[in-house]
Amino acid sequence: MILATTMLDLMGLRADEAQALDVAETARRATDRAEADGHPDVAEFKGFERAAIGEALALRDRLLNGLARAVLNQALRERLEAWQLESEAAAEEAARKAAAIWTAARPAPLDHPYLVAKAVAPAGLRVDRHGNLLVPVVDIHGHMQSLQLIAPSGEKKFLRGGRVAGGFHLLGEPADALVVCEGLATGLSLHEDSGLPVAVAFSATNLLPVAVALRKRYPKAVLVLAADDDWKSKDNPGRTQAEAAARAVGGRVLVPDFTGLNREAEDTDFNDLLSLLNATEARA
Repeated sequence: MILATTMLDLMGLRADEAQALDVAETARRATDRAEADGHPDVAEFKGFERAAIGEALALRDRLLNGLARAVLNQALRERLEAWQLESEAAAEEAARKAAAIWTAARPAPLDHPYLVAKAVAPAGLRVDRHGNLLVPVVDIHGHMQSLQLIAPSGEKKFLRGGRVAGGFHLLGEPADALVVCEGLATGLSLHEDSGLPVAVAFSATNLLPVAVALRKRYPKAVLVLAADDDWKSKDNPGRTQAEAAARAVGGRVLVPDFTGLNREAEDTDFNDLLSLLNATEARA
């Protein structure tokens, strides 16, 4: 990568053209940081990295020829191959680590601070020796590929390198209808209130890949996308991503209705809705 960038500079190319490789390198660093932090949307960072590398490749015919093109091709090819190998190795290690942590964990208590704050039951979840609530991330075949760790304070993170894109946590057994939502508390609330099976996708951007995977596995099931209503956020990503996922799989969209309730800016999901409804009933 450094050699290819140097050759571009020596060839006297315009700065905006030569920056294609710098963008790809910046994307790589962002991806590495997202993986290290256990970011739930690390797949987006990886996608941007691949797009940036693709942009550099698209420029090659206009910018380079001969030896310089070969050097650039090799640099990009090596990065793509290294990324794939590193990603696969990290995912395998994360899956092994997740299984070991889960096996050593104990059942989550009813009085775990996060569960109490959200007014939900543990539903088979576990806690590690540090008191973190453990939420398995499984693939469509039920294989555990990572864990979400929720601290007593509510802080969330994933195991470094673990696959999250397309992964979910399943509450209940798949049936004629299956609900897909973003967060754990939302999923627990919906499962408890409706009795329906719920797939927790962990983020708005993961709703689509999870819904697509579920549609392939359960072609006749009614898929219901339970959206977060991010009414104070630009473009309302919770709702728009749920609607896009529903369109892709022929599903339905369910949006929390806060009409008549004392809604605050942070009230966005079905757990928030049920909390407000319960508070209203308690005051009546």
